[in-house]
Amino acid sequence: ATYSVAPAQSGNSVYTGTMTGDNFSDWVTATNGSTLTASGNKDFLSLGSFGWSQAAQNTYNSTTTTVSFELDGTGGEDLDLWLVQSDNKTLLHGNNLKIDKVPVGETMTALVIAFNQDSKLTYHQSSFTVSENQTVTLDFSEIEEDKLLEVLEAL
Repeated sequence: ATYSVAPAQSGNSVYTGTMTGDNFSDWVTATNGSTLTASGNKDFLSLGSFGWSQAAQNTYNSTTTTVSFELDGTGGEDLDLWLVQSDNKTLLHGNNLKIDKVPVGETMTALVIAFNQDSKLTYHQSSFTVSENQTVTLDFSEIEEDKLLEVLEAL
């Protein structure tokens, strides 16, 4: 496939990933024979196999780790977990109380939205610099929907 890129961006590689439901995840450098070459404002992408692929680059240049979430109670396996990095427009998603492949040394905001046992909307938000084997203790607060939308818009 040939596609136009404007502005031209050098340093991209082919990444492959998976899709579960509506979530893309697990992006890794392609090892399936895919290639990407650039010439001016055109990129030439040759895929070694079908699936979810993209031309991108790892801008972090750091090791990655798993961020684990601790919950006082049960039901954590059903939570959608998000790490947000606004400066880079990056969203990382996880479940089962963990998010994998998080770059070490980057500042992230954890955001988790849930309903409590009284069907009230609750959320957890905290910011931190990622360290090896980072653990985030979830502390939920009730919030009204309009206030939650303001929180999300501020990210």
